[in-house]
Amino acid sequence: MMSSGWAGLSDSCSLTSFLFSKHRIVTSNELASYLGLSPRQGRDQCAKWVTEDFLMVANASKKGRSYQLVKRFEGAVAE
Repeated sequence: MMSSGWAGLSDSCSLTSFLFSKHRIVTSNELASYLGLSPRQGRDQCAKWVTEDFLMVANASKKGRSYQLVKRFEGAVAE
């Protein structure tokens, strides 16, 4: 069951709660695969969520870029 910490988020944001409950840090390709998106759409979605303060960059390198939830949503995943 989803926590109230996810209230008001888009369905795709809410869907990622399960992915982040299993993995603290994910790549855009992992997220794309989980959501059924192309790799490019996954990168675009991650970039969008970074600007919307839903995700933050965990590793900023070009080849190993990865993301994690911002602090305010990490607690919602743990619940």
